[in-house]
Parts: sequence; structure tokens; C-alpha cells
Amino acid sequence: MTAHLVEVMLRPTGQLYVQVLSASANRIWSVDGLPTVLDSGTSSIDLGAAVLGALEKSTFGLVEDPTPFDLPSQSPLLAWAGVKTWSTYNRDCRIIQVRADYDHGSPTTVILTPQARDRTGGYSPLSGLRKRDVDATDPAELGTAILLSLQDATA
Repeated sequence: MTAHLVEVMLRPTGQLYVQVLSASANRIWSVDGLPTVLDSGTSSIDLGAAVLGALEKSTFGLVEDPTPFDLPSQSPLLAWAGVKTWSTYNRDCRIIQVRADYDHGSPTTVILTPQARDRTGGYSPLSGLRKRDVDATDPAELGTAILLSLQDATA
């Protein structure tokens, strides 16, 4: 089974960013491209569909290892957002990670892990609030589960 990973970020504006993450051969996950931006009030079905589409784009072993403190994959994202640091980009946001392990087709279940912002501006998983075996066959149910999980994340 191959891991696929996406972050869903609730911005202070109410917008949702769906960000593809891909892993290097050494299992270092990094952003892969620009996020899909969904307006506040986006339906659960549209959110679920966007996350499923992003999971399909998540790759394993195809991106280069980032060097410590220099993540070249972040540069285009930060420039797009008009900020200089990852900490500024993530300020006051709630984030969950959506993970699916599958090889072909679409995932049937995902794992949702809310994140807690720490003092350095990074995020750590709230493992006690992780939701396993969330149904991913219905985009509307997946979107609803993601919105509920975002309530557990801390900014």
C-alpha cells in the first residue's frame, strides 16, 4: 500500500486550502504545488471531492529530498501567498492531515488527524483526536467528517 497525504487548512478568512503533500524516497513529506482554494461556505461534497482529487496527486518517492531548513518546494507556495515564511503562511489557521493508504483506484477509507499549532509556528498531530477508517467512498460524508475534524484542530 502506498501512502497519500493531503492537508486541509482553514484560513482566518474562512477559505479552505487543500494542499497536496508528496514524499521523497526517504519519506520526507513536503508540499507539492499550490493548494486548491475553496471559498467559505463550500459544500461538503465539493470539499470531499477536492480532497479525493488531491489524494490522487500525492506521490511517494518521486520528489527530491529537501535540505534542512531549505524546502525548495515551499518557495513557489510562499511567493503565491505573498509571505516570506512558513510560520506567517500558517498563522491563525486550523489544519488537519488526511491520509489514505492505497495503490490503485480511489481510497475507501482515510485517517483524519487534527493538528495543534506550536510556539515555533509549526504543527504537531493531536493523536488522541485522530479518526481512523473514515468513509471515503462518499465525498459528502468525507467533507462533513473533515469539517468536524477541523473543529478539533488548534490555531
